[in-house]
Amino acid sequence: MAFWLRIIVYLGVCLGVVFCCYIPLFLLFPELIGNNYPNLMNDQRYLITSQVATALGISIGTYLMIVKVENRRLTEYLLNVNIISLLKGFLLGIILMSFFSSLMIVMGWIQFNFNIFSFHLATSFILYFFVAVAEEILARGYILNNLKDRFNAPVALVVSSVIFGAMHVGNDYFTWIGFANISLSGFLMGQVALKSKSISAAIGLHWSWNFFQGPVFGFAVSGHKETGIFKTDVLGNEIFTGGNFGAEGSIILISISIVFIALIYRFYENFPNSNSKELR
Repeated sequence: MAFWLRIIVYLGVCLGVVFCCYIPLFLLFPELIGNNYPNLMNDQRYLITSQVATALGISIGTYLMIVKVENRRLTEYLLNVNIISLLKGFLLGIILMSFFSSLMIVMGWIQFNFNIFSFHLATSFILYFFVAVAEEILARGYILNNLKDRFNAPVALVVSSVIFGAMHVGNDYFTWIGFANISLSGFLMGQVALKSKSISAAIGLHWSWNFFQGPVFGFAVSGHKETGIFKTDVLGNEIFTGGNFGAEGSIILISISIVFIALIYRFYENFPNSNSKELR
């Protein structure tokens, strides 16, 4: 089966399984049918439940496609659990978002004021874990490695990252700077996955990238308004601060992401360097 056809079939399988996993949600949240659906976007119970259903559906769909249809091992798609890689990725996301936030303070573009610790912080920690699991299995697990089977690693990274950016085009307050930042974040996540030979590193990075951007520092996350430990008072131009789209709407984050990509390329361990299809 051609690589592009495999991806189309895979997306169809995942969509079908995710839909099946969502069926109980229609019973738990009747608002899904009707005009009250927008209210659910502020309901943390629904957000977590729906993300669990999405992550479960994508996980099952991925298993069916790889093991039952392709007769391959999950590890061929970097789908293995590595706690050390998960923690390394998580730490990288903390460093990156902390650096961005510190720069905003130094430049006087954003003022951070302590808001409040609340139960929302704990639920958001769980929520963004399942967001990371679902999107990383899809983008950096199946799609990236499928493309890597057909092209070399740099091309696979670029194409899968652009696809990842395109997945967020419909988000509120979308900007092309946001598209560039999300695509670059996808490249960075793909980089650490390939270097560590585990999707766990990408999940960790994705998890902390979102969690510290929103529930900690108080930025919107890809256009979704968040309540953080800190309240952000925007003083600078939104091209620098990111505006309503969040940190990912900032042109400054583009520069920071490029620097981190270069550093990961140079210093991250287990860098693939022998196979012609590996990143060089």
